[in-house]
Amino acid sequence: MTHESSHTPVVLITGASSGIGEACARLFHSENYRVAASSNEPVDGVKLQDELNNQRPQSARFIECDVRRRDQIDTMVSSAIEEFGGIDVLINNVGYNSPGKTLDQMALGEIDDLIGVNLVSCILVTRAALPHLRKSRGSIVNIGSLAATLGADGLAVYCATKGGVSSFSRALAIDEAAFGIRVNTVIPGNILTASRQRLEASMPEAEAREFHDLVDSWQWMGRSGEPSEVGQACLFLAGNGASFTTGAEIIVSGGADLGFGPKHLTRYAGEHMTTPAARASVQKP
Repeated sequence: MTHESSHTPVVLITGASSGIGEACARLFHSENYRVAASSNEPVDGVKLQDELNNQRPQSARFIECDVRRRDQIDTMVSSAIEEFGGIDVLINNVGYNSPGKTLDQMALGEIDDLIGVNLVSCILVTRAALPHLRKSRGSIVNIGSLAATLGADGLAVYCATKGGVSSFSRALAIDEAAFGIRVNTVIPGNILTASRQRLEASMPEAEAREFHDLVDSWQWMGRSGEPSEVGQACLFLAGNGASFTTGAEIIVSGGADLGFGPKHLTRYAGEHMTTPAARASVQKP
């Protein structure tokens, strides 16, 4: 994205009312972007809009949109244009994880919905926004997943959707370079989102602690990432600092994709290893 110093850029973010999308909305807003924040969760979306507008009047607009509905996608984009006059950055963030079922355990409706939300919406939102991004010579940042790169049990369809997002980004980067649009992908690993926190809160205390420590052990950095850390990667790719970067992927994983097996075991997990030999073998961070 390139813009004059007097121009206040506009970012359109899908899935913006929580998690990585919300973090992006807050971060881009703090960097003087005007924010069109979209999701199908109006209570949280309006709350976010009001908070951002209290910080800087008329700088944020929440647009309710269920990306399963193609007519709502078109309305979302046209509403952003009506409100702000253009789009400089598109962040295709909306998506969800599948319920940990093998392919034969998933109903056809579940498969259709997962593909529709995670992959088809990315393509269709981009298609609707493309004329406006060509005018601004803008930037597209798509959110993939480390699971698609590595594979994961019980997540075959989810991995297929996120792998599709990465492939779509690379091919689109070729097509749109002639129009000055850059297209890149951010690949998050294990991120401590609100949905992950809700999952842990639903568990018995000891089980939640064990699960939290287990997931933290998968990163060389010894912890899960924060949504804002994914947002920082999106902000970099969207801005002029990445002006010669397109078709690229930035992995935000704390090193989870490096090496084999657990990288660290937390003190809690190490103390609860079942044998002295196992405990002695633990490399604590």
